[in-house]
Amino acid sequence: MQGHPRPRRSSVRRPDVVHLAEQDDDERSWRAEWEAALTLLDLDLDAAEALLAASRGGPTAGAVEALGSWTPPAGLGRLPESLQERAEAVLARQLRVIEDVAQAAVRSRQQLELSRRMAPSQPTPPLFVDAAV
Repeated sequence: MQGHPRPRRSSVRRPDVVHLAEQDDDERSWRAEWEAALTLLDLDLDAAEALLAASRGGPTAGAVEALGSWTPPAGLGRLPESLQERAEAVLARQLRVIEDVAQAAVRSRQQLELSRRMAPSQPTPPLFVDAAV
């Protein structure tokens, strides 16, 4: 085998099985964190829709808790490509709920204005007394 030089080993180490498993775990964890964040957004949207239904006298009236403030999750990084369709669906749903909330606010202001116009400025005194003589 004198005629053929022996191939040199690269100084760069090939990733071993453990390193690949760690990468897979990291990727699964990253995806799971994004899935959890999207699920929380879905749950918040469910609650917002229930509040809107309650404001219209829907079946959940009186059984809905107020929504708390939302804090964006930290350190998620970019969205996994495999979750893009789900994220777009959540965004579309958010935009619909925002529109519904805006319309509910307009209706509420209109009802308030109407009730103010219909309310008498001063109470009317009784016109007769119903008493036995």
